[in-house]
Formats: sequence, C-alpha cells, structure tokens
Amino acid sequence: MDENNILSKYSRSPKIYLDLPSKGRFYQSNPCEKSGTGELPILAMTAKDELIFRTPDALMNGDAVASVVKSCVPMIEDPWDIPSIDMEAILIAIRIATTGEKLKVEMAIPKTEGETLEVEVGLPEILDTMKQKQWNDTFHYEDLTFHVVPLKLRHQNFFDIESFETQRFINVLKDESIEGEKRKKLIQEILDKASFNNIDVVSKQIVKISTPEGDETNPVKITEFLSQSENKLYNAVKQHLVSNREQFDIPSQTVNVPEHILEKFPEAPKTMNVPVFLNNVNFFV
Repeated sequence: MDENNILSKYSRSPKIYLDLPSKGRFYQSNPCEKSGTGELPILAMTAKDELIFRTPDALMNGDAVASVVKSCVPMIEDPWDIPSIDMEAILIAIRIATTGEKLKVEMAIPKTEGETLEVEVGLPEILDTMKQKQWNDTFHYEDLTFHVVPLKLRHQNFFDIESFETQRFINVLKDESIEGEKRKKLIQEILDKASFNNIDVVSKQIVKISTPEGDETNPVKITEFLSQSENKLYNAVKQHLVSNREQFDIPSQTVNVPEHILEKFPEAPKTMNVPVFLNNVNFFV
C-alpha cells in the first residue's frame, strides 16, 4: 500500500474467499498455492469492469470475462488458462463480491396466462455444492484409457466463436439467390468445418491415451486417431467429457408454484425446475 496516498486505505479489499472446484489443478501456475488457506481472495468489480462486462463485442471474443477475472481474482495469473469447471464458480464469486449473495430468477409458469414465478437463489449455497464435485480424469474404453482434462477458457472461447461463425454461414445459406454448385460448396465447407471442430474440441481435452503397448501424448496423433476411429468410440469419449463437465454447471432449483396460481390455473405444474445462469443482464441485478 502506498503510504503517501491518503486514498490507499479506501482501495478494494477481498469480499469473499473462493475454494475452486478444481482445487487449482489443470492450471499452468496453481493459484491456490499462493494462498495460505488454498482459497482465492475475490474483489468486487470496478466501474471499468462493469462497463467492459456490458460490452457485447468484448463478451463475444472473451476479452470481457478475461479482463474482469484479472481484475477481481488477482491470484489467477492468466485468466485464459482457467479450466471450464472453475469458470462459473469464479463468476458467481465475483457476483457475490460485487452485488450480494442473492440472485433473482424469473420464469414463466406453463399452462397459465402469462403468470411468472420469481425465485431468490442463494449463491453461497450453490458454490458449496459445486466445490464438492470431482473431475474424473480417466475414461476406459476396451483396451484404451483416456486421460482427460477440462477445456481451458482460451479453447472454449475459440470454439464458441467458431460455432457462431458456423451459424452465420448457415444463415447465409437461407438466401435463395445462392444456387447450384456455389451452394453445394458452401454446405460442404460448413460440414467439414463443423466436423473438424467437433473432433478438435474433444481432442483438446485428451492429454494421453494409454494402450497395452504404451502411451500416446502427441496432440496431432490423438486428433488423427479420433478422426479415424469408429463413431461408437468417439461418442463414448465425448459423452464422458460432457457428463464430467455438466456436474460443475450451476444446479437448477426446484420450487413450488404458489397455491393462488394453482387455484386459478388447475393445469399448471405444482413444482417447477428453475435453471440458474448468469449473464450480462442479471449479473448486476
């Protein structure tokens, strides 16, 4: 702290401490090792952070998330190195430090005339649930053992942009003025690109394949193997990665529909499963 600056004592200080779901695994530099408790101090967002987080272009290319994490979680040296299983927990922690522990979620009630249900979710309780999960880093398929890691933010961001571009090309094909060979060529390009990206996103999460004859760690050879393997094998590995990752998603909340709604609309459900997610709209509410 600068002793000559009279405003120093009013600077940001940690509001909460976060126990990463990954426990610091999968990082090039484990941020948890820098803390005496293993928990990371979380600072509230600045006015600049909030402005960046509300900028659509910055959110699209991932710069907003990386910039805000750098500002609010200083012990993480490289935000692009964050594994996917930590990302939502980090955003929840930043949201708690900035706005508070409660998040309001509003959802339409089915089989009613526009009735909605507002749910107040406790974010610390969600963090407690998420940190109890464990990443299963091996998957066995016949004689093969796949050693897997979560996707990093840099890779996730790349594939999100690629997916957006693919959708943009699909929308272009809705233009009926594109005919004949040009349309066929564009369709083939989209299919080839989507197929490659699907394989690449899986291979990026495989660091080693063990066989009875030895181990393969070369990323190029692993990608090539996946592209030439049977669909059954590829889908099995992909499903393991998907289910592994999904356990770290923000859990949905089951809530009761109020009695006065049920009396008015007897066909309405008695309970609802309310998904909880953070975006640049409700992040500050």
